[in-house]
Amino acid sequence: MYAARPAFGAWMLAGLLLLLSACSGNGNNAGSGPGSAEARITAFSLPSLGDGAIDQATNVISFTSTQWIEGLDALNATFTASGTVTVGGVTQVSGTTANNFYRDVSYTVSAGGSARRTYTVRIKSPQTTGLPVIRIDTQGSADIVSKTTYLQTNVTVVDPANAANSFTRTGYRDQVRGRGNTTWDYPKKPYRLRFESRTSLFGLEAARNWVLLANYQDPTLMMNIIAFEMGQRFGLPFPHHYVPVELFLNGQYRGNYLLTEHNQTGAGRVDIDESNGYFVELDTYFDEEPRFYSNIYSLPVMIKTPEDLAPEGYDFVRNSINGLEVAMSAASFPGSGYRDLISMGTFIDFILINEMVGNDEIGWPKSTYMYKDSDARNGRISMGPLWDFDWAFGYSCGGFQYFMAADQLIGKHTFFRRFFQDPAFVAQYRDRWQAMRGQVQSMSTFIRNQASALQRSQEENFRVWPETRNNGYAREIDDLVNWWQRRYDYLDPYIRNQNLTTHPTIPRCH
Repeated sequence: MYAARPAFGAWMLAGLLLLLSACSGNGNNAGSGPGSAEARITAFSLPSLGDGAIDQATNVISFTSTQWIEGLDALNATFTASGTVTVGGVTQVSGTTANNFYRDVSYTVSAGGSARRTYTVRIKSPQTTGLPVIRIDTQGSADIVSKTTYLQTNVTVVDPANAANSFTRTGYRDQVRGRGNTTWDYPKKPYRLRFESRTSLFGLEAARNWVLLANYQDPTLMMNIIAFEMGQRFGLPFPHHYVPVELFLNGQYRGNYLLTEHNQTGAGRVDIDESNGYFVELDTYFDEEPRFYSNIYSLPVMIKTPEDLAPEGYDFVRNSINGLEVAMSAASFPGSGYRDLISMGTFIDFILINEMVGNDEIGWPKSTYMYKDSDARNGRISMGPLWDFDWAFGYSCGGFQYFMAADQLIGKHTFFRRFFQDPAFVAQYRDRWQAMRGQVQSMSTFIRNQASALQRSQEENFRVWPETRNNGYAREIDDLVNWWQRRYDYLDPYIRNQNLTTHPTIPRCH
């Protein structure tokens, strides 16, 4: 009896181990105890994508496509499986049951007993980055080759996060054309959309005109986003909003774009009296009528609003801007009454934000906007909205390199430098920086969060435009965050303690 105990103990131990093995499944194993079937998917295909690659070790079924996938929100998978297949508790019928593949879909196979395995079906595509998708189809698939001539187009918008934002417009009732100055010459083109009627995109104020910024030079795809976010945090009137999107043009993927408002007057834009107020752009391109140079500071003024007036109808715009310049250049400045002509807070915020992001455009000036509401509504000349940051963030002044110099002030046109000769302006400028410096510093966290949201999109974008990828996305984001901190570390003591009456006169990139 005693001699038999070791064999009996070994048998008991083996049985116990077998029992533990059968009961230790994690819900994703291929099988369990004796008599249990193996749960697995052995074939899986999707319309227009063909057969997926099944990795039985990781339980991932993957597809890859750069082409437009029609009906991605309701694809019927065809599969072979050893067991019952469910998605979210709903039984799946091969070739019949549809699912939304804008995100990963989990297919669970149950084969009796505790045999169970869950597969992740993943489509790697520009349509599945998590960002909204815009598809533009021009009539006859015509190429967009002009900044002045519109093409008729259909527009499809898909928002995987909010189906209420999705729509399809057919019948070629809407229009599209190119836009931009320097950016129009790049391979990745920016576009302007014009809808037949006022249309809301992604919950923003409805309007006919919208802009798709290409951000071709930007290795982070977020420099305009950062500037627009700063405008919102500072509370500048009529700020731009931003929605990163994936763009398809005539079925071809064109990359990551930034959808935002077109610079114009009206509800949801620069909301002023469009007859008795004005909206102008200061830009050395000086290529749009009506236009004029101001009398004293030679500002290149292009009038956006009002429109379609006789030449003399714009005299009130000229008189307003020239009148401000007279007051600014007077011997009695700053006691010349110029402060009564402007919304000083908008000038301060506008210059501060451009300074923080290192944007030299106000040195020319270029892409610099200014407006005035009607005198009847106590209108004063104001700055904004913020626009165009391709040459900011320590731009190397050539190619696609950024995040260089962080420890110098931006060049400012004589017009803007004049404000710093007013002690009251300087005092408010310093106070505003003190009030907002915490918001400025916290932008590093915002940048990291945006980078995470753009991670899958940047992979698709730089696959199409590899020449602007530079050192790789993770490195570029690190460089951006480091540059932002260095910029803050330079500006903070300078603005609070140094003499602000002297500023560079020539833009760094000239």
